[in-house]
Amino acid sequence: MRSIIILALATVMFSCNSETAAEDNTEQMTTETAEVVSVPEVVKLAFAKAQPNATDVEWEIEGDKYEVEFELGEMDMVIIYNADGTQYATEEEMAVSALPEAVANAAGTNGEAKEASKITLTDGTIQYEVGIGDKDYTYNADGTLIGEEVDADSNDDDDDDDDEHEGHDHD
Repeated sequence: MRSIIILALATVMFSCNSETAAEDNTEQMTTETAEVVSVPEVVKLAFAKAQPNATDVEWEIEGDKYEVEFELGEMDMVIIYNADGTQYATEEEMAVSALPEAVANAAGTNGEAKEASKITLTDGTIQYEVGIGDKDYTYNADGTLIGEEVDADSNDDDDDDDDEHEGHDHD
């Protein structure tokens, strides 16, 4: 009888610790401004399954997509999900000088690029996002402009590069 009570207490304590871990995980799903981003459970589960070792997780809503910035070891990574939990794209920072010539030329008509990212859609399509002034411009690999949006970081003026992936058009 005594061992059953001890086992029951251990089970209760374990489940309390699991709830605390889940609450800690929810706290990680915030933006730098401490706004809680409402991410569908199916999206959170898809990310947790795909990247169980991710740290410094931050979520953003980009239109109808959910963008998660995180660290995996020493690498900063970004994955973009659809609302149903399927992966839409990955995004990686790149040097402005490494942009394809057609994209660099098209972007140059809007001003001097301050940052660039390569976006790889799950169907293999490559797009490029270029930060110029207070806007992010998204181009196809041939230099065709497919979207522009005010960069959410442009109001910060603190030269903090931690949020380089905010403000995209991922349609």
